Amino acid sequence: MSYKLHVLNYVKENNDIKYRLILLTLFAFFMPISQKISTILIIVNIVFALKDIKKINNRNIVYFFLFFGLYFLYAIAYYRDNFEFGVHMFEQKASFAAFPLIIFTLKKDQRYITTILKAFVVGSVIAYVLAIINAFWSAIDFTTFTFNFVHETAQDKDVLSYFPLQTNYFLGNYFSFSMQSSILALYFVFSIGIMHFYKTLFSKKFRIITSILLALGVIQLFSLMGVLSLIVLAFYVLFLNNKKTFYILIASIGIVGVIVNKTRIVKIVTSSAEERKEELIKLNERAIIWSTAVQVISESPVTGSGIRKAQQKLNKLYPKGGDFGERSQLKNLHAHNTFLQTFLETGIIGLGILLSFFFLLIKKIRKSTNAITKHISVVFIVLIFLNFLSESVFNIYVGISFFMFFYCLFTLFKEDEKVIAQELV
Repeated sequence: MSYKLHVLNYVKENNDIKYRLILLTLFAFFMPISQKISTILIIVNIVFALKDIKKINNRNIVYFFLFFGLYFLYAIAYYRDNFEFGVHMFEQKASFAAFPLIIFTLKKDQRYITTILKAFVVGSVIAYVLAIINAFWSAIDFTTFTFNFVHETAQDKDVLSYFPLQTNYFLGNYFSFSMQSSILALYFVFSIGIMHFYKTLFSKKFRIITSILLALGVIQLFSLMGVLSLIVLAFYVLFLNNKKTFYILIASIGIVGVIVNKTRIVKIVTSSAEERKEELIKLNERAIIWSTAVQVISESPVTGSGIRKAQQKLNKLYPKGGDFGERSQLKNLHAHNTFLQTFLETGIIGLGILLSFFFLLIKKIRKSTNAITKHISVVFIVLIFLNFLSESVFNIYVGISFFMFFYCLFTLFKEDEKVIAQELV
């Protein structure tokens, strides 16, 4: 009787693994394609995770405290603004609580990580194909059977009065019709990294063709951070294969950069604080955004300013003149930096929790002796760090979901897996 019970339990356990694998695979697949479908799949995954909550390993408890702690701080930040817990906050920030529950209740099974990574790459490729199809569909006028690259809102304007690259159906935000272009570019670059280091997931021909398409997609999305991430990924691959060439190339780029920008660098260093500020703004308007964010942070560094009040303070301190001043008054410009945005809204405690995420994952990466998981984890954390520097990722649902999903996944599968080690090519 006990033997039959053991067999039944074994079958049930394997069925549970199969069902949860299917659900997680579907989520990874739809993440780059559809926010609505991926949100529904998160809810379904939570339902299945709740019945396995007893399977949570004690070693992962610290992550629960950190994730739920940050979630609680955001809830307090919202409450301080309106004296109520808004539905928007629970929807947007729910990933902080959802993914630790979903991932850390999984049984360690290598099928999860290999299948999930494969599904995410395929989803990214399909997202690119859908973007191309949507661009062609939008550019065709079926009443006159004509084809026009430029969006209809720019048709009646003087060519010089708008920037063509941002009104083209095949570029920028119009091309990324399903989500923010910078996040989709992040998905594409990460998919390229997965295919490069996990060579057995796909055939060589598929990897080459799709890597070229996704790299082209990053350029089409007109995301500066996406292109920079792609370059950093290329440098990381070069570093692993030829350190000498890597160091020579980095030194050469540094020297050329200094020579080309010598006049501007001297001007910035020798000018007054106000002149330096104006010169930095010429380089990138994020300079004024970040400096303003620092001013707001200094007013309430311990507890933060809350969600709405932080934005109100930023709007009040932004310059009122020029193109930037006009834009800052017409729309709410957040800090464009996840570290600063978290500091603004939740204070030093929230920033400390966020930095601890990086510290803990880096610690696990350093202990890992498995090449594939180590390199993919490095690519993930570098891409996340770069995007955190230029975007307020936690203000975007798809940004939080991407970070939390793969962070928890790589944390769970931190030990070396024999299966993945054998697949290293």
